[in-house]
Amino acid sequence: MPRRFSIVLLAAAFLGPGALPAPVGAQGSPLNVEARVGAAVPLSSFADGDGVGEGAGAGLAFGVEVTLGGGRRAGYAGFGQLRFGCAEAGCPAGDPYVATGVNVGVRLALAPEARVIPWVGAGVLTTRIESP
Repeated sequence: MPRRFSIVLLAAAFLGPGALPAPVGAQGSPLNVEARVGAAVPLSSFADGDGVGEGAGAGLAFGVEVTLGGGRRAGYAGFGQLRFGCAEAGCPAGDPYVATGVNVGVRLALAPEARVIPWVGAGVLTTRIESP
């Protein structure tokens, strides 16, 4: 499958459901699914260095997080991936650096009835970086 088609398909899968209006009652559901798409921008020597593994370019960032719970407490689990361009760093065939993360934890709402709900959370995050 061509790369451009994969990105379009991924964007449609994430953005498509959000384009349809949903009844207001659905906002009270204990299940929440959040999808994110953005840019992965390298910093410091990872962006402009000339050593091995340095000099990466910007790329795609995306993630999904599911929260389940009601009232003050909720559990969450998520997945995210950052893909940094690697052609600038001299990687073979322009393969990207890929950072994949998984997280799980709990959230506690500090003011669950407020218009904007502040919360605190505790959890575990693990990330694996693959380089070409």
